[in-house]
Amino acid sequence: MKRFLSLLIILLFIWMSISSSTNALNNVKSSNSETFRIYVFGIIEDVYIGNDTYDFEAGNFISVRHVITEHGSRFFWYTHHKNGFGLNESGQGIQFCGILKPHFVCGYLYHNYSEVSHVENKNDLHDSSGLRLFFSREFFIGKIKNITIEGNDYNIYALNLWRIEVWWYNDSRGFQIDHARDDTCYYRFDYAFRGIIRPNFVCGIGRYI
Repeated sequence: MKRFLSLLIILLFIWMSISSSTNALNNVKSSNSETFRIYVFGIIEDVYIGNDTYDFEAGNFISVRHVITEHGSRFFWYTHHKNGFGLNESGQGIQFCGILKPHFVCGYLYHNYSEVSHVENKNDLHDSSGLRLFFSREFFIGKIKNITIEGNDYNIYALNLWRIEVWWYNDSRGFQIDHARDDTCYYRFDYAFRGIIRPNFVCGIGRYI
């Protein structure tokens, strides 16, 4: 029964995220901005609120993020946070709507800001001691504007690119699905990629070394 309720809540969050972000897309295209919402639900150890900053220390909670950029890129990330793998969001004008207590959260963060481009840097996914994820696999396929490779460092400049990833670290885990347009660059350091790499096309699987 508990698993069924958890699944129902997750599906509800996903539906809310997609429906609200789809409505926001019309405004995004006309106002030259990026819009996102992050739905959060569950137990937290603590929360720190500063100037335009929300830092949730993980207890046992989930977050569902849906981002739409002005160029039509979409990013959907689901994360189950446990054992210190928390959520930190900052930015001018970021706000929270819902229930927020020192040990429980249920609501969403939202934010509109102009003239930015989404740059996703996976090297930010470290814990406080600097250790990398225990497991991470990414699958890329689609058109790119360019790719630069220096040793084990990759910069992938998207044009019409799909990315699917699964990862876990200790008990925390998640998956991500991106549809990236030409406002997105993926930076990957200490990385191994196997597959087809061309100046205008990429298809393969990547992992951190």
